[in-house]
Amino acid sequence: MASKNVVIPPRTDDPNEEKKFFETICLRVNDTAADLIVAEADIDTAESDIDTAESDIDDLETWQAVMDAVAAKTGTATLTTSERRILCSGTFTVTLPVVSGNSGKDYYIKNSGTGVITIEGNGSETIDNNLNLTLTSMESVHILCDGTEWWII
Repeated sequence: MASKNVVIPPRTDDPNEEKKFFETICLRVNDTAADLIVAEADIDTAESDIDTAESDIDDLETWQAVMDAVAAKTGTATLTTSERRILCSGTFTVTLPVVSGNSGKDYYIKNSGTGVITIEGNGSETIDNNLNLTLTSMESVHILCDGTEWWII
């Protein structure tokens, strides 16, 4: 906001000069009031932008918590779309969800135990053109869905 200086003229007996001086002061006061209204509107907009940014941060933190979660599997399981990182321990089969509607979905699966983990597509769906793959102790795989098949990345 620009600073407005008011200069008080010497006293005059000329009514036109006094009127002119009074009008100048009124205009400057009105300009200042208008600047304050604009500044208040800018502050309201900034506060709204901050609220939106805070909400976006909360959404990102929630999403990040889901993405960082690790699911532990110790027996036969069908993975859900909310899971992403899976540690398996034992000897069993893990089935991937259907490919339809899951384009872009990926899983990181690790055999953290000493058994053998078999990973299968849903029904006749394939993983790199195979019906299944196996992970022996400490092996891991990153699998990605393109909407028609699962692929090893």
